[in-house]
Amino acid sequence: MAEIDPFEEVDSRLNKASLWAITYGDFMTYLMIFFLLMFAFSLDAKVRKESKFEESLANIQKEFGGRISSERLDKLTVKKREETAAGQLEQIIQRKNLHGLAQVEVSEENVNLILKAPVLFDSGDARLKEEAREILLAVAQTLRSMPGEIQVGGHTDDVPVARNLSYASNWQLSMARAYEVVKFFSSEGGIYPGRLAATGYGEYRPRVVNATPENRALNRRIEISLVRGK
Repeated sequence: MAEIDPFEEVDSRLNKASLWAITYGDFMTYLMIFFLLMFAFSLDAKVRKESKFEESLANIQKEFGGRISSERLDKLTVKKREETAAGQLEQIIQRKNLHGLAQVEVSEENVNLILKAPVLFDSGDARLKEEAREILLAVAQTLRSMPGEIQVGGHTDDVPVARNLSYASNWQLSMARAYEVVKFFSSEGGIYPGRLAATGYGEYRPRVVNATPENRALNRRIEISLVRGK
């Protein structure tokens, strides 16, 4: 009968006893991942829609050995560039002292630059003001390298146009203004025409009710929208 080495038996028992630590370590790792994901999902809904959220999940996935598809990386890269473009548009507003006359709105669908009518056009006119060209040129430089369609929408208040003007209605005036911006982007801004679209909405899509002069001023505007990648 073979003798049992007491040291070998003790070592074997220790190895078996320590197996719980491996299982416990795995459990704690998965628990940490779970709480990280719960924390990410608890963030503000707007943040969740932006690439920072997706980028955080991608980093977690990468750290724990997961693969990130090239398609997803491309999507994250485009979203990051869109956020950068929004920041550059904000800087244009700062540099041109357009406080109160322009603003940038970012949604899941668009990066939207809103310019009140006086920034680009005189009252009742669809010809670009000289100072407007410099502003639009800076905007075009930001949007030119971005992917996606650029939609320009013209909007007015509900006050009928004067009879002695060249435009029969607010609708026609808003369309003419949107077209002027698109034409400038194509001819002087270097943006490929196939990416551009112009639409006139007249008074039919107000931001606020046309009840006061201040509200009407808010509704007279040009909206330049960069359609974001999905």
